[in-house]
Parts: sequence; structure tokens; C-alpha cells
Amino acid sequence: MSNGYPRFFVDRSITSFAAAIISHYGAPHEWATLFPSNVVARRCAGLFQDQLRSPEKHQSTRIIDLIPRANPAEESDHDQSHVEAMISAVVYPKAYSPVAKSFWQHTGEGISSRRAELCHKAFNDGFLAPRATNRRGSDSQTPSTDQRSCKGPRRYQKRPSAKNEKNSFDADPVSSGLTVREQQQNIGEGAQFIEERYGRNLDLSLAAKAKIAIRRRVAGALTPELKCDDPTAEAQLPKDIKQSPRVAEDDVYLYPSGMSSIFNTHRILMAKLTGARFPYIDTLKILEKWGPGCQFYGNGAAEDLDDLERRCEDGEKFLAVFCEFPGNPLLKTPNLGRIRTIADRFDFAIVVDETIGNFLNVHVLPHADVVVSSLTKVFSGDSNVMGGCSILNPAGHFYDKLKGAMKVEYQDNYWSEDAIFMERNSRDFVTRIVRINVNAEAICSILRASELVKEVYYPKYSLTKLFYDEYRTPTGGYGGLLSVTFRTRSTAVAFYDALETAKGPSLGTNFTLSSPYTLLAHYTELDWAAQYGVEPDLGKRARISYDKSDDEGSEGSVEDEEIDQEQESQFRTQQLASNLVDNAAADNGILESVSCSNFMCHGYLEVALGPLINFIIGHNGSGKSAILTAITICLGGKATATNRGQSLKSFIKEGTESAVLSVKIKNKGDSAYQPELYGDSIIVERHFSRSGSSQFKLKSATGRLISTKKSDLEEICDYFALQIDNPMNVLTQDMARQFLSNSTPQEKYKFFMKGTQLEHLDGDYLQIEQSLDKIDQDLAKSLADLGRYEEEARKAKSLYALSEKHDTLRDKVKNICWQMAWAQVEEVERKLALADDQLLKVANAIANAERKEERCAQKYDISDHDYQDTLRAKEELEQTLLPFNDSKVQAQRDYDAATHNARDIQTEQRKIKTHIKAADQQINDSNTAIRDEYNRLEEINGGGNARRLAEMEEKQIASSDAKARLEDHESGLWGLEDKQRRAAKDFEQSRSPIPDKRQEIQVCEERLKRLIGDKGKQEGAYHANLPRLQRAIRDDGGFHQKPIGPIGYHVRLLQPSWSSILEKSLGAALNSFVVTSKADQARLSSLMTRMQCQYPIMIGNNSSVDTTNHEPDPEFDTSLRVLEVCEGVSGLKRLLTFSQIDDDLVRKQLIINQMIEQTILIDSRPHAVNVMSDSRLQNVKQCFTHNVRPGTGIRFSYGWGGGLSENYIPAFQGSPRMKTDVEFQVNACRAEIQRLRSELSDLERIMRERQTNLKNAEQAITRHRREAGNLRVEVQRLTNEMDGLQEAIDRDSVEEGGLEVLKKGLDDAKIQRASYEAQYGDSVVAMDKAREPLRTIKEQMKVIENDIANTHTRIKKAETKCFGKLGERDVALREKNIAVDEHRRAREAKIAAQEARADHAETVAVYTGQASEICARVAVDQGETCASLEKKLEKLQADLKRWETQLGGTREEIAEAAARKVQAFQQARAQVAGVEKLAQLLKTTLVNRKERWKVFQRAITARARVQFMWMLSERSFRGRLLANHKEKKLDLNVEPDPTKVGKGREAKTLSGGEKSFSTICLLLSLWDAMGAPPAKGEGSETLTKNSDVFMDSVNREVSMRKMIEAARYSIGKQFILITPGSMGSVSSSHDVKIIKMKDPERGQTAISFPNQ
Repeated sequence: MSNGYPRFFVDRSITSFAAAIISHYGAPHEWATLFPSNVVARRCAGLFQDQLRSPEKHQSTRIIDLIPRANPAEESDHDQSHVEAMISAVVYPKAYSPVAKSFWQHTGEGISSRRAELCHKAFNDGFLAPRATNRRGSDSQTPSTDQRSCKGPRRYQKRPSAKNEKNSFDADPVSSGLTVREQQQNIGEGAQFIEERYGRNLDLSLAAKAKIAIRRRVAGALTPELKCDDPTAEAQLPKDIKQSPRVAEDDVYLYPSGMSSIFNTHRILMAKLTGARFPYIDTLKILEKWGPGCQFYGNGAAEDLDDLERRCEDGEKFLAVFCEFPGNPLLKTPNLGRIRTIADRFDFAIVVDETIGNFLNVHVLPHADVVVSSLTKVFSGDSNVMGGCSILNPAGHFYDKLKGAMKVEYQDNYWSEDAIFMERNSRDFVTRIVRINVNAEAICSILRASELVKEVYYPKYSLTKLFYDEYRTPTGGYGGLLSVTFRTRSTAVAFYDALETAKGPSLGTNFTLSSPYTLLAHYTELDWAAQYGVEPDLGKRARISYDKSDDEGSEGSVEDEEIDQEQESQFRTQQLASNLVDNAAADNGILESVSCSNFMCHGYLEVALGPLINFIIGHNGSGKSAILTAITICLGGKATATNRGQSLKSFIKEGTESAVLSVKIKNKGDSAYQPELYGDSIIVERHFSRSGSSQFKLKSATGRLISTKKSDLEEICDYFALQIDNPMNVLTQDMARQFLSNSTPQEKYKFFMKGTQLEHLDGDYLQIEQSLDKIDQDLAKSLADLGRYEEEARKAKSLYALSEKHDTLRDKVKNICWQMAWAQVEEVERKLALADDQLLKVANAIANAERKEERCAQKYDISDHDYQDTLRAKEELEQTLLPFNDSKVQAQRDYDAATHNARDIQTEQRKIKTHIKAADQQINDSNTAIRDEYNRLEEINGGGNARRLAEMEEKQIASSDAKARLEDHESGLWGLEDKQRRAAKDFEQSRSPIPDKRQEIQVCEERLKRLIGDKGKQEGAYHANLPRLQRAIRDDGGFHQKPIGPIGYHVRLLQPSWSSILEKSLGAALNSFVVTSKADQARLSSLMTRMQCQYPIMIGNNSSVDTTNHEPDPEFDTSLRVLEVCEGVSGLKRLLTFSQIDDDLVRKQLIINQMIEQTILIDSRPHAVNVMSDSRLQNVKQCFTHNVRPGTGIRFSYGWGGGLSENYIPAFQGSPRMKTDVEFQVNACRAEIQRLRSELSDLERIMRERQTNLKNAEQAITRHRREAGNLRVEVQRLTNEMDGLQEAIDRDSVEEGGLEVLKKGLDDAKIQRASYEAQYGDSVVAMDKAREPLRTIKEQMKVIENDIANTHTRIKKAETKCFGKLGERDVALREKNIAVDEHRRAREAKIAAQEARADHAETVAVYTGQASEICARVAVDQGETCASLEKKLEKLQADLKRWETQLGGTREEIAEAAARKVQAFQQARAQVAGVEKLAQLLKTTLVNRKERWKVFQRAITARARVQFMWMLSERSFRGRLLANHKEKKLDLNVEPDPTKVGKGREAKTLSGGEKSFSTICLLLSLWDAMGAPPAKGEGSETLTKNSDVFMDSVNREVSMRKMIEAARYSIGKQFILITPGSMGSVSSSHDVKIIKMKDPERGQTAISFPNQ
């Protein structure tokens, strides 16, 4: 056997896919088993771990998850018809295949062949990749933009639009680019899936709805609803059926197979399980291999249930009982009622597999917690798809727990296309089950009557029939499976061999199957099976009603009657199942609204349409027909097709010049048409006028104009299958009226063919025939041309043979050519020998240069060592200066502190002296008072007044003198204050430069660090992003000439003493880049902006600049001479003493922009002044000279009037941008730092001196102010004395005073004075002590200052010595640089010589290689050269050419022509053979397709015939649809009177109502017969007009109801029905919308449309 049942034989498409995965990701010793998800794959890997106990073994397995590559560009184009591809592969060594096979067989969780087919193609196309590499932005290969997201085989792909779809038969098959194999594959795909295109399959976008339909069918079958006229039927139902809860669709869970549903149910329960009666083999294997184990009851008898109950009573715990109802293969039925009782008592679940009994025969759900079923069997029937389901009992004890577990554990792995096929197959499972039951019982009766039969196992004849009947439904049978054993094995073998049925292990198919069950299922365990009554010779048969060999009534039937019978059965099934799927609106392709302006009778009309069924009603003249006509014309229909006018202008409303029509099409969902362009709606407008102009406008949902092309409108209509020209989609009023009344059978037949698109298919086949005729004509021409090609090839071969006769002359030519080739080789070999000699000379020069460089380097090292020694000695002296400075600072601080203390004591002394003076004054005053008192007492009697007057006069004189002295003293204060101000100003001036000087030192120290840190690298002087910019310039190939820059990179300074001045004067020029065009400037500027590194850009050119006659006298150094290599007029390069520029473009820019060739450099400033002042120098623009301060300089230049101008050049503070001697820069920077530190020390010393002067001035002012105060006190005292005398004089009479009081005051003053004198004595002692440290500190400061002065002297001497050594070092460095440069030039010369030698060697190699290609090396004749050989060759070639001219070409040309002729003949012959093969293939395919077309034609006719009869029966009419395909006629007979016998009446004899009703029945029949029309996609609409004009109310009501039912059965379709009558029998609902037109009014010019 090469193939078999999918769980036992892995399909070839799956093994092919597995092999492809292993070839990419596995090893030769490995194999893969494929699963739909990673979760299932991990369960399989878990079985490996359980079965292979060794860790090394089960670790050799791995899982590879193949998922679609992430492509954001495709997500927007994804729609529901795209099938998501995903595969998980378990990879393992081939030796472990039995473990994987066990999991595949017993769990049923493998993938289907349809999934494998799609995923394999996606894998080959690169759309599937392992999960680890499938990331956005990863390096994995992504599909090209012209490849859409993977949809697998063509049946998964959406039908392309008319614009993109091209008939493969229109083009010439030879020139179409397809191979014969590709053509055959395309034809095969179309033939294979013609049923899916014209049959009953749902579109892939409805896969989810298909699953819902399956679950609803299962749920509906488990919840029977009585719809019959038998009042006793309900009473016959078992009580548990009548009381059973309604099963919801979400209680039904779909699985890839029946075993998968059992396995997952077992996995959900997760505990120790038990089983009852002998089960299907794989059910038992699941319970044994997964979980903690099971207790198996193979007989399922009462004794087994007793044992189960006893175990439970003994405390043994069970979670669930698994049983089949009935069992397979013995068809015994378990006592489900008792099992339920035991389960309720001991709290365990019951799982029932009712696959054999099936839903419609038995109802076991009320007694089970879970019902499992294999949908592969009778539910499908077609043997082309697998599936399974688990149903939870909503009333079950474990429902909540199982429901919760399902929410967590359930994973929908049911493949979308499998669901589509399962849904299609199961539509008629009800009628199939009835037929199966009848046929199976008939077969049982025949077998039971035979004496050769030992036993027939069937539920009806089993001892357990009682248990089966307990759950059998009122209309249920006993199923389609039976088993039989014979009395002898030979009989069994003879019976099986003679049985003319299909052989295989399944049941419930549309044909009979037979199998030796025991041998297939238990071949390795026959003895074990026998103990349960399963005999080895047991055979099994499955019956179904559609097998003609089993249906006695089918004998003698004609083909059409058989088709009618099948169509009738299918139709009944669809009617029963039509309520399982709700009619839902489509996401796109339906008309949302229609509007018209100045169209027919409407000034303006807008109609909002419902998404499903629309009825437009209104009286005659209300404008109903205008809506249908507007839709037809707006969507591209012709005016004549509406039967309302011959041209567009006839539709324009009277009194207007133009009309506008608009149709809004819904455009949502995954399969929307270019949603990124149009949005949620597509607005189609058509504008036309009486002048004959017409235009289409396609707008987006926002009103934005997208296109005006009719071809784009046709593409949209084709995409949404809006077939305006199809009479079944748009049925006009006139066509409806005349369809039955006036049409002939031939016209009806044309209508039928066009509506069902059979005519379109017939036209395609006619086009194929025409293409075949053209191919035959082209083939005849090609055969004639083939003879001509053959004759030309023969002649070319003859001419080639004739050209070979002159080989001797050609040999001479060949020999001369060979000698010429090797003569050239000898010439270049001689040049190579000269290059070797030159290389040897250069090597000697390099050796001499190396020795000289070594000597100069040693000299430099010695001078550098001496310089470093002197520098270190100087630095050590500078370090010794630091403690002296610190000691001086500390001594100054101590001196200031002692001075401050002494000042405080002095201030205290002054205070005490003031108090003593005051006390003395008080004593004097007291003595004077006492004396005055005595005198007063003595002079009371006279003489005292005159004496006071004299004394008053004396006091006045003394006061005047004191005031004069005060004024003189105060006049000297101004001079002291001016001196103090000058001292303060001097102090501030001396202090202000110190921070700047310190900042200069810090800057120099930082520059020194940069110089030492950069180690001579120039990058530190430029922007941090400069390296990125330079890399970007190197990588950019868009420059005409690569930019040069920065300029500083290309300038080498060999005299470092000018570094600071030249860096400052050249400025930003050293940062600049040089380009040679504006385009390069713009490109470089863009790069700088992107790199965030901006520099100036200069534009130069490649012309040469000769400065020989424009340079100053050679005695002067110029910037050019310091900075570049000059190229003289003679073209010889000479290296000047100082520096170089390595790029001529840089040199020219510095000459043009910086005048470096006319800028002289003079070391000494006086010399520079003398040179520039004497007379104006020729070719000199400016002069740079060194300033006193190192690093700074002076620029002298000539002004406009000839005068000399002078400008200061500050020092350059940045890192050097030019290539220079870093050591010199470092040493110069160190010397500058030392100089700045010395200057800082001098500035600090001067500041301290001026600070002392300031303090002295301030002290002098203080003393002056104190003396002025004393004078003021004296003046005040004299004034007070005069006031006292005046008071005494004024007293005429004074009483005798208190002399004793005055004496007492005198004594107190004396005591106070004595106290002050004691305090003053103490302060004098303290002052003496405070002055002693001052003297000591002054002596210390003098010593420190002497040490500092001595150290400064030594430092100055060390600096002088250091500068001397530095000069020697500079001279040695200059000599070293010259030697290094000579060595470099020698190396460059060597490189040039090596390159020249390499070029010669390469030339020799190339010439040798080329000559070797011509021939092996030959000796060149003595004295021959290339010239002489060439002359000989010309003579021989002339002779040969004359001969070739006679032949018509060279031998090569003749050979090439012959080859072309032969190849052309072979290609023509192959092309003719290919065309012949393709033509034969097309003819075969055409015949095959025509046969299929005829089958489809008969099927559609039969479907329409059955539907027509059923429609008529709704009114108790009888009738028949008569179709004659040979004569192309279609007619019908209708008999309205059911009492009459006969075939019926012709349509012309019917009344108006009967005729209209018959028309509706016929149209609905044709609609139903179309099923899923070829070009009628989701959302397409059907429009009819005035179909009930002549119907009475009864016929009209029935017709309306039937049309609504037919519309609802067409899920997702939009219908627009126009009728003049009322809709009293039909009301608006969620899917029906009634639009009532306003009645016309007299004189009305425009109809207003009410908002409904």
C-alpha cells in the first residue's frame, strides 16, 4: 500500500514537506513530524521524553517553529481569504520514528494535507522561516515587493481583477514566456478546482463562519426541535430529550480529527481514567499511554459495572469513564443509565463517543458530561476531509470546571480549508443518515438470512438493543456500521475478495467501504482481542445511500433523474440547515446610497440603501425605475440596456442641460479595494450633458478625486463582482414583463445561459478554439520555415568545409603571430631588467641615508639629553624657590598679626592718655575752681571783675591762635588723601594683572597637557567628528574630484619657532577644505551638515601656479618657503630648509588667499623695522617678526599711501593644526609657563610693596585726623573757658559757695588719675612685649628675601644655559629632520622604483599570459623585431585575405555563421515541437473542460428544475422546467389547479397573476441554481423591477416571502427589489429595508425624497 487513512499513512504531501524541512535544517539521519502549533509539538516532544528514558536520547529531539516572515508592507494588503501559514516540526533521529508515529496515530493532532500543501509552497517561496530568525528588520531574506503574502496554491488566492487578469489563451503560447509544464500546471489547477468555483464551497474569507455553521449544526442536532404535523411525535421523545438544555454553539469545540477530540478531552480531565466495553483501538491507546493509566472493561457487561461500583466503594478514585455508543466493532451498547448513576454517586465524569450512533440516531448528551464525535465519518461523508468535535453538557456536574479548563487549554488548530470542505459536505448529512440507516438494515437482513454467516453485529440485533433504544430518537435508526463473521475462514476470504466495494478503514462515506477490521487494528494482539469476543475474521462494512449499487430504486434511472434526485436531497438539507447561519452584511461591495440630479423625472434624489434586502415601493410615476436606471448607467452600463432610452441625453430632465449620477460603494474589511487610496467608501459619479459629453469620476470617502478612467471603474466592478450586464443581477421592468409573455424558448434559454454565466464559459471555450486555430495556422507556417532553416544550415556547413583547405597559409600567419607575441614579451623583459638595476641603486642610496639619519639622530639625542638636564636643573631651582616664597608669605602674615596686636595696644594707650589728660584737666579745673572760690571770697569786696576782664582778653587771643593752627593743620589733609588715592590706584593696578597672568599659566599648562597627550597627532586640534567626515568623503563616489582638507593636514612646519605666529595669521584657512567645483562644494557642505562637522570650503582649480618671478629676495624667509615644496620652472623638485605642503591644490589656495609667497619672516623686530622702513621691497606684501613675549608677533605691512603699518599678533592658544616638531612645541610651552610664573612672582612682589605704601598712607591720614581732633579739643577748651569767664563777669553778686564740695571733687579726680596711670604702665609693658616679635620677624624676612634674590639669580643663569642648550638642540633637530627627509625621499624613490619594477613585472606577466593564451613560448628568429615581424604578417594576411574574399569571409566568420544557422535550425525545430505539444495539450484540456461544462450545465439545470417545482408547490401549483440543451430551448409547464392531471399548461395560457408568480418562481430557481455564481462575490447585488404587476394579493404575498427567504439564504448579498404595490405583508427588520417613494403630484417638476 502506498497510501491510506491519514492517521495510519502520512500523506505524501506531508512527507515531502518534512523532507524539505530536514534538507534545510536537519541532518541525513534525522526526520521530522509536522504539527499545527508549538503547543502540540511540545506534547509530542514530551512523549519522546517519557518513552526515551535516557536524557541523551530525548535531548536529541528539537522543535522548529516555521512562521510567516514579518513584512509590514504586506499587512495592509492582507484580507480574510489569505490563509495564515504556520507549522511546528519535531525533529528527531530516524531510529525514534515509532515514537512519533505512535503520537501521530493515537492523538490525531497531525496536520492535514491541505495545510501541508500551502505551507510547503510558502516554505519554498521563502515566506516561512524559523521563529528565531523571523524578526522585523532581521537579516533574513525577505520576499520581493512583487510577491504577495503567501496564499499557497491558487485555490487560496483571490480572483484577480479584470485589469490584471489576462486570458492565458489570448497570447501566443510560444511567445508567452510559459513553459509547457507551467501551461499544463495552470490548466490542471483550473480543472481541479472548478467545483470550488461553480459548486457549493464557501469562499475562504468565510472560514470562520464555516466553523460557526458546523458548530451550530452539531448543537442543533443535539437539541432537536419538532417541526412536523404529528401531534404524537413530542410524546414519543424520551423524557431526558425533552428536558435537555439547549446546547450553545460555544459548547462545541472543533478539532482536526475525532481522535484529537478524544485525546484533548482526556488531557483536559487529567487524572486516572477508566473505560467501559471494548472500544475503538486508538481510544484505548490514548488512555493507556497518556495519564496515570486506566481500568479497561472490554465486555461492558453488568459484571464489569459491578466491579467498577465495588472499586469505587472500596475507595478507589476515578475521574472519568470513556465509552462508545455503540462500541466499535461489536456494536454493543453500554448501560449508560447505570454508568450515570454510579458517576453521580462517586463523583466522576462520563465521556461518550457517539460517532457510530451519530447525532440524529441517538441522544446521549443528557447522560454524559462530554460527548465526542468524529466528524470525518457520516457527518462529512465525502472522504475528503477530517475533523472532530467535543461537546460539553451545559447541565453537567462538571460543566463549569470543564468550561474554565477549555478557556485556558483549548487551541483551535482546525485548518481553514478543511473547515470549508467540512461545512460543504455536512449540508446534507441529515438525508444521508436516513439513507444509511435504511441501507444498513437491508444489508443486515440479507446477511442474517445466509447460512454461511456466523454472526452479524448490529445495534438492532444486539442483546444490548434495549440500552440503544433508550436513547434513540423518534426518527433515528441504528447507523451505517455493521460487522460480520463467517463460519469458516475460507468463506470470509472468498466473500471479501469477491466483494465489489472500496476497501478501507472508515465509515459514513458516500460509497460502501469494507475492511478486515481485526487484522488491520489488532494484527499484533489477536489473542488479546479474542478474549473480548473480537474474532480474527471479523469484517466491517459501512453503507451510504448514494452508492448506486446499494439503491434498488436507482436501477433503470436516466442521468437527469439521478441528478434531480441528488439536487432534491441537497436542497432539502439546505432548507433544514438554512437557519444555522445568520444573514450578515458584507464589509464591502454593497451599495450604500444612490443619488441623481436632473435625471429623468427627478431634480434631485438621494436614496440610502440597506446592506441586505431593500424594497423600493411607490405608485407609477414616482420615479422607482430611475433608481435602477441610475445604478446601471452610473456603474458603466449602456443606455440601451435599460430599455428606457437610446442615449444618455434622453435621461436628462427636461429644462436642464446636464445630469449627475452618484453611487456610493461600501469599501471596508480586510478585502477592501485599495483602502489606503479610497478609504471606507468608493464614490462613483457620472456626468453627462445634452452636448454628448460624458465623464466618470471615482472619488474617495472624503470626496478626493482619484480617477476619471472608465477602465478603473470596470476594475472596481470586476473586483466586487458588480455585473450590471447580467440579467440575473439587474432585471429591468420590460424584461420582467416580457420574460414569460413574449419570449420564445430560445430567448428563455439565452436568458438562462447568460444569467448563470454558462454563456460566458462557453465564450471562453470558443476563444480557446479560436486560439487553437491560430496556433494551427502558425504551426503550418513554422513547418514551412523549418525547411528553409535546414537548407541554410546545410549550405553554411559546406562553405565552412571549403574554408579549411588553406590551413598551410594560416599556419604561417599563426607562427608569425606567435613570434610577434613573444617578441613583445622579450621587449618588456628587457625593461624589467633595467628596473631591477635601478632598484639596486636606490637601495644603496637608502643605506647611505639611513646611516646619515642615524648619526643625526644620535647627535639630536645627545643635545636633547643635555637640554633635558639643564631643564631639570632649572626646574629643581624653581622648586627650591617655592619654600622661600611660602616662608616669606608666612613671615608676612606673622608680621601683619604682630603689627595688628601692637596697634591695638597703641590704641589702648591713646585712650588711657586721653583719660589721664581728662583727669588732669579735671584736677586743674578743681584747683582753679577752689582757687577762684578763694579769690572770689577774697575779692567779694572788689578788684575781681577787672582781673576777669583781663583774663578774658588773654583767652580770646589764645583761642584765635588755636583756631589758626587748626586751619593750617586741616589744609594738609588734602595732600595726604591724594597720596593715599595714588597708592590705592597703584595697588589696584598691580593686583589686576595677577588673575590674568594666572589664567595664562593655566591655559599654557592645559596646552602643554594636550601637546603631550596628543603625541603629535593633529586630530586633537580639529572637530571630534572630523574622522567620520573624512570616512564619508572617502566612501562617497559622487565627487568629481575628492575634496582636500583640512588644509592644516597637508602643511608640515619644519621651523617650529614660527608656529604660533603662522597658526594665528593663517587662522581659519588651516581648517578649510578645497574642492574644484560648485557641485563638489554643495555635496561636501551636505556631508558636513549630516556629520555635524562644519568647516569653510574653498573652490580651486587644477591649473599650475608659478611663483618664481613673484617671490622676494632669497635672503628672506617667506611663508611659502617655510611651508611648502616649491616646483620651479624647470619642473625639478627641491626641498627647502624649513617645511613642506604635500598637495599642490593646498599650496595654490594659500598663495591666493594668504599671500604666503610674498610674506617675509624676520626673527628680530629692529631688523624687521629697518628692512621694511628703508625702501619698499619688491614682491613683499607683509612681514612677520617675533615680539618680546614668546609666541606673539608683529605684522608690518605697506599702507595705501606707502606708509608702514604695524599690527600686534597675539599668541595662538590652541593645539597645532600643522604638522610640526611636537618636542619643540612642548619645550617652548614649558619655557612659556616658566616665564609666566616668573612674571607672576614679580607682579605679586610689586603688589605687596604697593600694598605697604597704601597702608602707610592710610596710617598718615589717621594720625593727621587724630592731631586735628586734639586741636579742635583745645579750641573748644578755650571757648569753654571764655564762656566761664563771661559767666563770672556777668555775675554781679555771688553767694558764698560750697568750697568743701570743690575740694571733694578734686580728691576724686586725683584718685581717678592714679588709676589711669597704673593702666598706662601696664600697656607700656605690653607694648614692649609686642614689639619684640616684630623685630625678630623683620630680621627673618630680610634673610628670606636675600635667599629669594639669590635663587632668582641662579634661575636666571639656568634659564640662560637652558636656552643655549635649546638652540643646540634645535640645530640638531633641524639636521635630523633634513636627514629624515632625505631618507624619506630615498624610500619614496625606492617605492617608485619598486612600483615601476612591479609595473614592468606585471606587464611581463600580462604579456606572457596573453602570449601563452596564444601559444606556448616560441623562439623569435635572430634579428627579428616586432616591426619586421609585423611587415611579414601584413604580407601573409594580404594573401590570406584575397582568398577569404573569394569565399565571402574569414574562416572564423564562416564558422560563426554556420553555427548560427545550425542553432537557428535547432531552435526552430524545438519551438515547433513545443508548439505542437502545447496545441495537443490545449486540445485535450478543451475537450476535458467541455465535458465538465456539460456536467455543470446539467447540474445547474437540475437544481433549477427542483427549486422551480418546490417554489410552485408553495401555492399548490404543479409545474416543470423543460430544458433542451441540444436545441438550446428552455420552456416551462405550470398547472395552477392541483386537481388536474397532466404535465401542465404553457406559460402563454396562464393568467396575469399566475404568470407573474411563475416568473418569480423561475427567477428564484435560477438564483438558487447559481449557488455561488462564478463572478458574483460577496456584496454583489440583484435588482428587479415591477415583478408583481399582474399578481393578486395571495400570489404576491407568497412571492414576496419566497424572495426574502431566497435573499436571506444568499448570505452577505444585497438585493434591491422594486415594486409598485404596497408592502403590507412585509415589515422592516434588521435585514429588510422598505423605501417608499413619494407619490407624484400634478404639475410637480421634481420629486422630493422623504428621509426614511
